[in-house]
Order: sequence, then C-alpha cells, then structure tokens
Amino acid sequence: MIAQQLDTCKHFEADQYFEHSNGYHFNANKLGEAHAECQRNTEFYINKGYYVVVANTFTQDWEFKAYERIKKNFILVQLTGTYDNVHGCPAFAVKRMKENLDQRKRKPDFICDPNINKNK
Repeated sequence: MIAQQLDTCKHFEADQYFEHSNGYHFNANKLGEAHAECQRNTEFYINKGYYVVVANTFTQDWEFKAYERIKKNFILVQLTGTYDNVHGCPAFAVKRMKENLDQRKRKPDFICDPNINKNK
C-alpha cells in the first residue's frame, strides 16, 4: 500500500482496533470506540505534520463529520473493484453498506480501481 511506503504518511482504519495478536475479533458494541480511536490517531498525526490515509468505508455522510472537523481540506477517494472480505463481514452488512454508499451526498473526489492493471 502506498501509505505504508511513505515515511511522512500514516494509515489508520477503525478495523485496526479489532486486530489482536490472536486474530481479528469484531465487536459491534465497541464500534464507536474503534472509530473514536481512529479519529484520535488521525488528528494526532495530522497535527504532527504527517499525511494521513483513513481506510474506512465512509458509506454515510455523518461518518465524514469528525474528519472534516480535524482537517477541512481532505480528499475522498472511492475504490471500486472486487476485494476479499478479509474481516468476514456478513453478506447482508456488505449489501447494506453498498446501498448506503449509493445514497451518500458527499461524492468522491476521485474514483479508482487499484486492481485494474494488476494482471498486466
């Protein structure tokens, strides 16, 4: 990933909260805490002068609000394509997220498919 290759760039996502030495253990009751930690890390490193990449789903407009407060000028990149369901998210939840994404008012600044040239 590009973010991991840059010394001045940090990568965060709410899912990191659920990653432990013995695997990924999602707990819906702690989702708010996971997002709060992601936001705190983002704000801390932006204030230290780092570029920050936040890799969350951002399927609903309210999910942007905390990041708009942290940094007024951010870029939203929407990745398209097919990806592995690395966290085992239930199919109904993936479907709901896709539907929410279509309803979102905040449109992405860029849309790209990182897998488009993968097999060339």
